[in-house]
Formats: sequence, C-alpha cells, structure tokens
Amino acid sequence: MNEEIEEFYRQVLVNYQSARRWRRASVQKRLLTAGVSFPPGEYLKINVKTDGIYCLRWSDLKKVGIDPGQIDPNTIRMYYGGGRELPRDPFVPPPQWRQIPIVVDTASGYILFYGNSISGWDYDKQNRDFTHFINHYTRQNCYWLSLRGTEPGKRMTCRDGTPWRKGAFFPQGFRARIHQETERYSTCADPTGGSGIEWYWDKLSKASGEKKYPFLTFHPNTTDTCLIKIRLLHESGRDHLLQISLNGEIINSARLIDFNDTTIVIVKTANLLKTGSNYLGIKELIENSKVRLDWFEVEYTERFAVEQGELFFTAPLCSQVAEFRISGINSQDTVWIFEVSDPFEVTQITGGVCADGRLTFQDSLRSDAPRQYYVVSESRWKAPESITVYDNALDLREEINGLDHVIITHPQFLEPAQRLAKWRTQQGLNSMAVSVDDIYNQFSWGLFDPTAIRNFLRHLVENGNPNLRYVLLFGDGCYDYKNNSGISPGNWIPPYEQGAITTDDWFACFDHDSSLPSMAVGRFPAQTVILVADDDHVRGRYDGIIDYTADTWDY
Repeated sequence: MNEEIEEFYRQVLVNYQSARRWRRASVQKRLLTAGVSFPPGEYLKINVKTDGIYCLRWSDLKKVGIDPGQIDPNTIRMYYGGGRELPRDPFVPPPQWRQIPIVVDTASGYILFYGNSISGWDYDKQNRDFTHFINHYTRQNCYWLSLRGTEPGKRMTCRDGTPWRKGAFFPQGFRARIHQETERYSTCADPTGGSGIEWYWDKLSKASGEKKYPFLTFHPNTTDTCLIKIRLLHESGRDHLLQISLNGEIINSARLIDFNDTTIVIVKTANLLKTGSNYLGIKELIENSKVRLDWFEVEYTERFAVEQGELFFTAPLCSQVAEFRISGINSQDTVWIFEVSDPFEVTQITGGVCADGRLTFQDSLRSDAPRQYYVVSESRWKAPESITVYDNALDLREEINGLDHVIITHPQFLEPAQRLAKWRTQQGLNSMAVSVDDIYNQFSWGLFDPTAIRNFLRHLVENGNPNLRYVLLFGDGCYDYKNNSGISPGNWIPPYEQGAITTDDWFACFDHDSSLPSMAVGRFPAQTVILVADDDHVRGRYDGIIDYTADTWDY
C-alpha cells in the first residue's frame, strides 16, 4: 500500500495496529470495457425525443456558428452511444460509442440521420417476442456530429426495393404495438420500500369508480386478434376484482387473490378497436381494496397505410421475398423508405413505386429477427430538440493522472470548484475539478445517467490514479430524475437510487464482493449561482473548509 495512505490510516484509526490484521487481498482487477476515447475536438451535440428521420440543414449549422462552406462534407461523421442506461453492474461492459450512417446532400444543403427515442421495443430472439423498455433518467436521446475530421465519414447504403419478383409473399398487415405509461407517483411513498426510479401511473379503488385511459390505433384489422397487457401493483386489501372494458364494452373480469404485482393478459378479437381514439377502462369492484396501474400495452394487426405522412412497421419472420403495398401516399410529396432494424446500420430502400396513392416495394425478409421499416414523406422529416456546440478540450479517459482528490461539479459551480481544487493542491492533495457534463458526454455518450459518475471514478482509479481517495460532489441532487412529480428542485449532481435509499457512497463502490466505498465521498448541496456568490452559503462553506483545515484546534 502507498506509504502516504498508510500514514493517513495511522492518523485516523485509534486501533490502527489491530486493524492492520483485518485486511484482505484485493480482488484481481476486472476492467470495464471502457469503450473508445472521445477525441478532443469540436462536435455538435444533437438531442432528439422521438423515432424518425432528422434533417440538419445548413441553416441550422449557421445558427450555432458553423460555416458549412468551411467544412469538407466527405469528412462529416455522426456518432451514437445506443441511447440506453449504463449497466449498474460494474463488470458489465457499457455500450459503445459508434459511428452511424448518414446522408449528406451538399446540393440541397442538409444532413439526414435516423434518430431513436429513449424508449422503445427490444426483440427477444429466444422468446420470439418484443419487450418494451424506458430510460429512468432522461427523456432525450443524444447524437454527435463531428465536422472537423480527416477521414471519410460513414454514409447510408442503399438496397434496391424495386418490385420485380412475381408471386412474392404479400403480407396483409403487421403487428402494431402500443405501450402507454405515465410516470406520476413514486413508489418511494410505499412503506414497504420502493425507488425514485420506479414510478406508477394511477391509483384504483371502488370509490374512484371506473378510470378511462385513452390510446390511438390506426387501420386495425378487426377480424384478427388483439392482445392487451395490464401491469398492476398491489397496494392494499387481500383480494381484488377488476372489471376491464374496451371502448365501453366489458372484455374481462379479473379476480386477484392475495397477489403482489401482476400482469393481466387478455386476448380478444379486435372488433372493438377503431381508427383514432380508443380507451381502456379499469374498475375496482371490492370495497377497501386498492391497486395501482403501472402501464398497459395493446398489440393488434394494422393494415399498411401511412398516417400523417409516416409509417413504422415490423415485417413477419420468414425467409421469403415480400412485397409491401402501402396506401395513403401523397403523390405531391417525395417518399423515402428505410430499414431501421439496427440503429447503427440504417439502410435506405430505393426503387419503390408510387402510383394511385400507393407505394409498392419488395425486400428479402429474415427468419431469425424481423426487419423493421420506416416509410416517411419528405415533408415529415423531423427537427432536433436542440443543437449545441461542444468543444471537447479534455479527454477524460486519457489525460488525467496522479489525483488524490477530485471535485465533480455542475457547470454553474465550476469556478468556485476550481478555486477549491487549486487550494487542495497547494495543501498537498493533487486535486482537479471536472464538470459533470463532460462526464455525461464522455462516459454515457451525452445522456444524463448517474452511473456515468461511478464509471468515471473507477476509470480514474484503474488508469493512472491509484491514490485517489477523496471525491467531492459540488451541487444538489434529487431522487426525481425526470421531474415526474412536477416539483423536483433539479439535479445538479444526481444521487444514486436503490430501493428507497438515496446514496452517494455507491459512486465509489467498484467491487461486487464489497458494499464499502473505495474512497470518501462528500457533497456540497448547492442549487443556484446566487448561493455561490453569497458569503453565507456556498462561498462560506468553501472558505470554511480552508479556515477549518488551516487552523490549529485546541481540545
């Protein structure tokens, strides 16, 4: 062990001699797959919320101070980190930051890319089914555009979809899936435990009567089956009798006896569904029994028809060539077809034929995983939620060495955090202040994710900073990451949530075999710039640390 650390233990432990015998050998290092480095340079950080084709026009670049005329279009690159939460398990490799294909049209002055929502559907090859996922920390996905590279960028390839094979397989529709979920109430209020990342939608009781939950469907095949799943969480009472209705017609009565949490599954003919607005009704029939709605899903067969200029659909599993005939096409608008099964390898389908308001194209399907397609009119291209310039002057994976103390700060408080780090260094602890935004950008690829802080600290310890033993989180945090409650004060530096526990120590826990942090973690719960400028608040705490440490205390 480092002699300086050994001396630290001698000073703070009253039973140092006996405690030496309690040591155990450290676990052999099992490195995270750190992923590629985030090379220094200028990037555009692009945030999106929904699935679709996004268009960055030259005028958008000019608004953020980028002159398209000074850029070599061949070297424009776009990167994406996958849009998922980081694994909480420290030994599961995090998602990789990879280049994705784009369309660059210099004549028309735009860049096209396919963007994903932060929530969606995963296909399970083993069960041959789709499951829904959400992100517990943020509602926005993130993409990165590099404009100053030297190597050619990845471009979207094209696959010919011209209808040429006679007798091709002709699907009449596809299985559409709807997931409805509103994160309104935190399970932290549950006396049996819960978490700030776990939320539910509504409370049901006999007194509340029937609750109605709207959802939209388009062009349902009313002769095919409809699958409805309802996720319920137990609150009170041993037994429940729930009456389920669809558009006013009772479709199920579910008796739940002494249950915990459960998912009701209902299979019915889709004759009650209609194009446009529908509603699911749920009513508790037993007095003094309470249940909570988490989410519901509806799966049905939808006919091939564009709605408001776009259509997402999933092809059936098979090894045949299929011909898709899609109605509702506006003949006055240019229509684009994309295969979007893999967000890192989106492909454009060319050669589709538009005639009499219908688009026809063919493609070879797969038997191991279904192909997913997106048909969109040019007028329905989307614009990003935001575009900001990010100048990555410091590569956090490569350029930090020899730290004893690190301050992770919200950008609002970077200046006082840097002053404190400078003072700590002058006192013999090599210290550095790092913006938490840089950590998100380089360790969770731009997504707000508390686990990025843990991964950053572990990376420091395992790469050039073995003596790092103090961490200061400079900024307040709240369990309500996405402000689901509507009253969250904000998250300058977020805490970690596990069960009903909010903790900062977890950020320094790097080993499965021990829940003890590998370093001391503290926090300044600052919220505003005003506090930093106020001698009675944050600056007072900063000065107080210096005064306390510098003074000689008599006991």
